[in-house]
Amino acid sequence: FLLIRREPLVIPHAFPWVLGYLMASLLSAMLSRDSSSAAESVGIFVTEGLLLYLLVVNAVRTERMVVAIVCVLLAVGAVLGAISFHQELTQNYGNEYLGFAQVGGVGEDVLTGESESRTAGPLGRANRYAQVMVLLLPLVFAVVWARYSRRSSLLAIGAGILIAIAVALTLSRGAAVGFGLVVALMIALRYVRWRTVAMTGIAVVLLFLAVPQYATRLETLERLPGIAPEGVEADGSIRSRLTETIAAALVVVDHPVLGVGPGQFPTYYTTYAEEFGLRVRSEDREAHNLYFGIASDVGIIGSFFFFAAIWVTIRDLARTRAQLIASHPRLAHLAAGFMLAIVAYLTTGLF
Repeated sequence: FLLIRREPLVIPHAFPWVLGYLMASLLSAMLSRDSSSAAESVGIFVTEGLLLYLLVVNAVRTERMVVAIVCVLLAVGAVLGAISFHQELTQNYGNEYLGFAQVGGVGEDVLTGESESRTAGPLGRANRYAQVMVLLLPLVFAVVWARYSRRSSLLAIGAGILIAIAVALTLSRGAAVGFGLVVALMIALRYVRWRTVAMTGIAVVLLFLAVPQYATRLETLERLPGIAPEGVEADGSIRSRLTETIAAALVVVDHPVLGVGPGQFPTYYTTYAEEFGLRVRSEDREAHNLYFGIASDVGIIGSFFFFAAIWVTIRDLARTRAQLIASHPRLAHLAAGFMLAIVAYLTTGLF
């Protein structure tokens, strides 16, 4: 587009805010106690964040390209879901399927004490795999809403089933909560009818029947520290996550403006976790919370630019949907799908 067709460079409205985030990250890195390590994190953001963002925005210029990308995303999600499902059916956890079905952890079920395996897809991290796959589910709804054809709707639903099974096999509680909040938002914004909600509910029940260990895993959400029933010990994993999040919050209190440097919170974890430790791990740990993680790394200034970039993007998608819903409903539904995908990422980012 740029070199051969001589079309202009596309600069999205969120780009200045992304640049602002980069500037805040650079300042934070310069002032951090390990500036070389922080600079590496900034370099990753430039290549895998800023430049990749610009490349994608400038490559996707037509509706046909958008539709093709959605189809590819759902197809890839379906293939990964099918691989994860096959691995579970055959209990073949010793085979990583060329790296596309890694095991994210094997331990004891928090309720039954039985051994459990968590699929982690090509990422090797079960919770991250679940988070990525959940982002595809709003796009499934978007394709169905767009009504390109009965065949496309059925294929999208089939892909959605395989994607949902893969999410369930990760045993990720955060992904379930995130998707639940997305469904609630769709209802609030009247994106879906109650019939669709009922069908989604039936699908969730069938999912729990197909992967009963996921339902068991979600039951542990009632074992949050402070609200767990009397005589029931709070879930260890949840206590660990809360410790990491609180430690990040304490870092923000001590380093509010520019944080401790990009990617540097894990090195501060142990020191701050011991101040308020529900369950302290003797190793460097991430914040396990998108917002406190960013705030601890780049402070309030970096967080401001981060949220501004997201807000501008969601605002533009919402405006696109509103402007095209009558004249070009298919594109409007795709805009809604991408907007809800971002919301899914933001909600799962809480955990």
